[in-house]
Amino acid sequence: MPEPAFTILVDKLRPRRPSRGLSDELRPAMALRYVGSGSYPDICAAFGVATATIYNCPWEVVDTVNASASLDFIFIPGDPVWR
Repeated sequence: MPEPAFTILVDKLRPRRPSRGLSDELRPAMALRYVGSGSYPDICAAFGVATATIYNCPWEVVDTVNASASLDFIFIPGDPVWR
């Protein structure tokens, strides 16, 4: 993911992110890395976090994305362009 797109994502997630724990940038970075490779030992080593953090992080980011109205995907079934 290009850095400007990542920065926009972090800015959109910031108001709804959990207030405890990891920084605004670290949580989505780990979640994207997990989704992209799925190798939790590599992520633990790269970011210096525990295994439990890796397992919780993607779900926290997914919940935050789902709660962010600015990231809603609007699908209009009758629109031929979407089909």
